[in-house]
Amino acid sequence: MEFEIRPDYTVEDFAAFWHGFREKRPGTKGVQRLSDRGMWRVAWLFFGGGVFLLAVCWLNPLEFQPVPPYMICMGLVFLTLGVLSLIQWRPGRSEPVWPRWAKRCCKKWSGQAPELRWFYRFTPAGMEMHNSTSGHRYDYSQLQQPWEDEEHFYLTLDQKIWHILNKSQFTKGDPDQFAAFLAEQTGKAVRWVDGEKARRGVAL
Repeated sequence: MEFEIRPDYTVEDFAAFWHGFREKRPGTKGVQRLSDRGMWRVAWLFFGGGVFLLAVCWLNPLEFQPVPPYMICMGLVFLTLGVLSLIQWRPGRSEPVWPRWAKRCCKKWSGQAPELRWFYRFTPAGMEMHNSTSGHRYDYSQLQQPWEDEEHFYLTLDQKIWHILNKSQFTKGDPDQFAAFLAEQTGKAVRWVDGEKARRGVAL
């Protein structure tokens, strides 16, 4: 049995890694985030709070002599946060708000020469990585805990460099059989990044 993957990453792939590994501990429940509507409301709260504080400083109903500088600073900070958040979370924007880390990684990937991009091959003999200039083979004993989510597998040899394998980009082999193959070769069950039960019905 063999598997081949030729990755062509998008910002969604890097965002999935961010939410599963960098935003939290892998194997734990995903971080609860506000919806777009909730973020929009929070943005208006910041904006309204900034306007209110600056109005208090300007009208000075409490007759401060002088108006405390920290109140002016807080008003400006709240107003700035509100304006920036309203722009970022505006309704009808053309794309979701991706993590900055994900956007930077995607930009770096897109700027890489196609011939230097790695493609992966997994056989009973080991894991192979190749591009137009070099190739490497690793024994499965070197792979640390493998992970997966609905769309990806995640592998690492050293916890520093991670390999994201998109399930839709397998050019050889069935991705539905890949987890069982890895478990057989590594002796480690493929775990789900959100600590859920795998579709194979095994509690993790």
